[in-house]
Amino acid sequence: MSFREDVEKEIVILEPKFKEANEAHRLLNSRITYNYRRNGQAYEVPFDRDKSLSLFMKKTQLANSLINPALDELKSGEYRGLPRIFAYLAIKDKYFRSGYKKEKICRALKKANFNEEQKLLLEEIIIKNLGFAGREFKSISSLIPKVTGIVLKKEITKLSESPIDFIRNRAERIQKQYFGG
Repeated sequence: MSFREDVEKEIVILEPKFKEANEAHRLLNSRITYNYRRNGQAYEVPFDRDKSLSLFMKKTQLANSLINPALDELKSGEYRGLPRIFAYLAIKDKYFRSGYKKEKICRALKKANFNEEQKLLLEEIIIKNLGFAGREFKSISSLIPKVTGIVLKKEITKLSESPIDFIRNRAERIQKQYFGG
């Protein structure tokens, strides 16, 4: 099985956990602040805070428990969990504090060595993250020197002409920082 297939298999495992953790967080926050009006009168939505908080913590811990062992292995110099690490970075969905976890992953990946297949996949992940990464974008873009290739440079040039401001700004910043303008 190729590395790409391993990563895709891990995405299938991780993505539903991201969605569940995100949904539990959304429900917890929406129930705390949500009142609704009906016929001019306000109604409180029945809300079991402890149950919602417990569900939120359980789902978030489950998502984290899937990535933490792979991150610990990577920090110790073992690459067995690399497909899960790449899958975690590739998933667009977020959950509470997942951006911080992605930053930790990127710091650990800076010290890793990759083969060509892994570099190509990491390059794709970086390009994909230009459009949706939040606070972790700076950490993800710091991986560019590990993979700098012709495909990435072409994609960054293309994205620097994007009609979407934040994507264009990110692409221009990357061009200046890593490709000399």
